[in-house]
Amino acid sequence: MASIKGIILPITQSTLVDIEFVDDTTLYVDGEIGNLSWVQNALQVFSDATGASLNWNKSVGLWVGAQTHPVWYPGPAFRWRHHGEPVRYLGCMVGIDLTPKVLLSPLLLSIKRKLLYWDAQQLSFASWVVVANTVLLP
Repeated sequence: MASIKGIILPITQSTLVDIEFVDDTTLYVDGEIGNLSWVQNALQVFSDATGASLNWNKSVGLWVGAQTHPVWYPGPAFRWRHHGEPVRYLGCMVGIDLTPKVLLSPLLLSIKRKLLYWDAQQLSFASWVVVANTVLLP
């Protein structure tokens, strides 16, 4: 049985295949169709053996390379992210060639909504300080 080809790190020449945190998994694999199929099969064997299943409808692929991503979709809602298109992973925006505007837009929109809500409350200056410290800054 062939093994899954990971990404070879240039500095250490070691191979990176996955990183896991609680119930989030990130796979770093070589993007050949055969290798992607091995990944899908290995995850299916894991699912069959443990009863835990991967939700392909919540999964995304981030394609790194000059070529366009392959026509490989393990689930109906699975989709590939493109350069400049972020994906949230463990609360952080991740992607390739992300601009500061793309990275900060969700944060600035959230702050703007909170400011509009609290502005309608007609707060005193001292109350604004409390709101800023407890609601906006965190």
